[in-house]
Amino acid sequence: MTKYYTARITVTQELTLAVAAESSEDARRRAREQAEAQVPGGTVASIDLTLDGEIAIAAGVRVRHAVFGEGEIMEVERSGGTSGRLSFRASVRWDSGKTVQLALPLPKDKLEILGS
Repeated sequence: MTKYYTARITVTQELTLAVAAESSEDARRRAREQAEAQVPGGTVASIDLTLDGEIAIAAGVRVRHAVFGEGEIMEVERSGGTSGRLSFRASVRWDSGKTVQLALPLPKDKLEILGS
C-alpha cells in the first residue's frame, strides 16, 4: 500500500515536499533525493516526516468501473487534500483501449479493485 508523507527537510534552506513511498525509510530516501535535486550542493541536515494518508490503488492494479468496465491503473498521483482527506488522480487504461483520468477516492459501488 502506498503511503503519502509530508517531509520537512533542512538543507541550506527549509523545504516542504510531498513524498509517495512504501515505507518511512523509502520516504526519507526519496525526500533526500528530491531536496538534493532542488538545492544542488546543499547538505541535508534533517528530515521530519508526517504520514498524511495512504491509498491501496497503485499502478498495475486491475479495477472495474460502473461506466467504463474493467481496466488497469497506469499511474496514481496525489492531487491535493490534507491529512486524513487526501485526493488523488489515477490514469486508467480501460480494456476498450480508452485512457481516462479519474479523481479518487471513488465510492466502492463506482470503482471495484480486482487485484494485480
